[in-house]
Amino acid sequence: ILPEQHFYNPEQSLRYAQQAYYQCGDESLKALESLAAAHAANGDFDSACRFQEQAIEKARILKTGQYLNTLENRLHLFKNKKSYVELQEKIVNP
Repeated sequence: ILPEQHFYNPEQSLRYAQQAYYQCGDESLKALESLAAAHAANGDFDSACRFQEQAIEKARILKTGQYLNTLENRLHLFKNKKSYVELQEKIVNP
């Protein structure tokens, strides 16, 4: 989810994440993770925690190693009623 005002649209992010989840199901770690972040961005932290916990379980099954720590850190954010925002570097034309 991008924090730049003209890109930041939590409602649209949730719709896209739901579409990805419905297409991939809980077999996709990224779909679960995106859905959790989108719910958090919309203030639905209970759903965010639920999907993030599913992502963590999936990561454990896949034995993703250090990525599991990242997922657990995000769950901690959601439990503390904070959303996750991924910052993107701005591309500047020379």
